[in-house]
Amino acid sequence: MNEFTREIETTVELVDGQQRLLAIRRYVDNEFPLPDPAKEVRGTVLPTLMTAQSQPRWVGKRFEELEPGDKERLLGRDLLVIYMSEEAPNEVRDLFIRLQAGTPLTAQEKRDAWPGDFTTFVIRHAGKPGHPASNPKEFFKLVKRGRAVTVDEGEDYVDGLVNTRKFFAGLAMTIMERERSGEDFVDLKGKTIDEFYKANLDLKGEDPAAVRVLEVLDLVANLPNFENLLARKPIPHSVAFHFALLVDSLNSKAYVPVWRDGVVGAFLAFQDDMAKARLHFKTTRQSLPHYARFVVPLSGSGSDTAMIIRPRHAFFLDQMYRKMNIRLRDDQRLFGPVEKEIIWNRDGRKCQNLGCGRQVNFREATIHHVIEHVAGGRTVIENGVLICPECHADRMAMQNLTPIFQEYLRQYSQHPATDK
Repeated sequence: MNEFTREIETTVELVDGQQRLLAIRRYVDNEFPLPDPAKEVRGTVLPTLMTAQSQPRWVGKRFEELEPGDKERLLGRDLLVIYMSEEAPNEVRDLFIRLQAGTPLTAQEKRDAWPGDFTTFVIRHAGKPGHPASNPKEFFKLVKRGRAVTVDEGEDYVDGLVNTRKFFAGLAMTIMERERSGEDFVDLKGKTIDEFYKANLDLKGEDPAAVRVLEVLDLVANLPNFENLLARKPIPHSVAFHFALLVDSLNSKAYVPVWRDGVVGAFLAFQDDMAKARLHFKTTRQSLPHYARFVVPLSGSGSDTAMIIRPRHAFFLDQMYRKMNIRLRDDQRLFGPVEKEIIWNRDGRKCQNLGCGRQVNFREATIHHVIEHVAGGRTVIENGVLICPECHADRMAMQNLTPIFQEYLRQYSQHPATDK
């Protein structure tokens, strides 16, 4: 209980240690008196219990001037000291430099301090300088590193991978949600990522969702001509995100692995198209499809929401599909995940039965063969339309709608949305 306020003190103050302890030592050595509100200049910060109505008896006194009981109470006061050891070399020094430079911790740096298996999962595979668990995947050589923070004395706080960890957390969350719930995209906002960290405190190494994430990273790094990607300047995280998700979709038993031979070349060509579109806009102020539908939505308000990510990825998928040799396995009756997503986006995520037209989420989306598979219809984008499960169950109705579906696909082939 505080002697002056007569209240139970339960507040713990967090201090950095050295300066406060030194101040106590200097006071005991009579180097300065305690503050006196009546004598301090305006603007001086004083303890909250120093009011005009309540003046502690030690106001304005040096240690030697205190009453014997107050001296004993001060010298006999136990101090709770928490020693913080560094988990990695120079971690304490780097944190001190950050504090002195006035640079606040980012949201991802705060997540790095959270307990739980997903925290370790992100640090291990995306990397953190000096961390004992850090063993970053080759995949992350593709993406940009962050900059160091420099203080006046010329010292650097170096953690160029903090944004890479944030990127990987969002990518891993997206792939894991695809595995667990079939959801195509989730928001990549800080609140969503925070909730995912908390929901995956216990993440086992054999978790199928986590295994799927690591399979994608390793597969990209082992693609033919991967070195051609490394030879170029690093890729923005937002662009690498879409490339990784494409590989995740192609890494399905539905496809012949021949796609691996051409995916790097197709991606390089897509990047060239992006660069040309940027230059075209810069010189003419006119937006080509690559600029309007992919470059612009990469940044700005809402760029980290599923609502913006989804159409951006739809454009990316469509362009990459045109540049690649993607083959379904022999006798494959069902559309693969890439074709399904392209058709789902192409058809506006609505059932194409004119008598229905309801919104269909990705998990329940059914792709109907316009010319039935049993009648020799091919499992290709040009022979598929999005149908809700209820309508698709009525085979007779689907057969009756064949001419309408064919006309729809014919018109679309003449005026594809990607050319608008």
